[in-house]
Amino acid sequence: MHKFNSTILLVRFSEIAIKSTKTRKWLTTRLVNHMEYILKKYYKEHFEIVREYSRIYVVAENIAKVEKILTTIVPGIANTSQVYHCFTDIEKIKENIQKNFFDKIQKNKEFAVKVRRVGKHDFSSIELAAKIGEYILEKNEELKVNLTEPQYTLNIEVRGNDSYIFDQNPYIIFRHFCCNALSCAKLITVII
Repeated sequence: MHKFNSTILLVRFSEIAIKSTKTRKWLTTRLVNHMEYILKKYYKEHFEIVREYSRIYVVAENIAKVEKILTTIVPGIANTSQVYHCFTDIEKIKENIQKNFFDKIQKNKEFAVKVRRVGKHDFSSIELAAKIGEYILEKNEELKVNLTEPQYTLNIEVRGNDSYIFDQNPYIIFRHFCCNALSCAKLITVII
């Protein structure tokens, strides 16, 4: 499908998701085109936008800057997360967690693993969460699982052959719409 080798930005859109198939496709195309236009204008470095049915992924060198630009200027984005990509294989997921998240997990006493899965797999979401949780506990027996109020939450989103791992809560967007062109120009200057 696509080859992600680094951190990517997972973009979730808002009310587009509840539209009919034809309208959803049209609105998603408009959203992606708008994202491309804004990134070409303000990011000015190489980026790639990959569109799937209910998600949009942005691959770029400076994901934090891309996230700030898109969430500030582009309407229609519900929230974003900076994620790590790997293929849907439990061992690959474990390797990715070991490489990118273990230091953060070990700084806390309690953790939870939350899994969301789309497509058919040899495991359920609960089974994958349990296997990953067990793996983390094997590496550090001082940690405890707390599913109701964890100090640290590791999120795994499995979509077909691709898995996306992230540990932050999605960046929820609160928009302050500009009332005139001058205030929009000031806002854009602050971001960049």
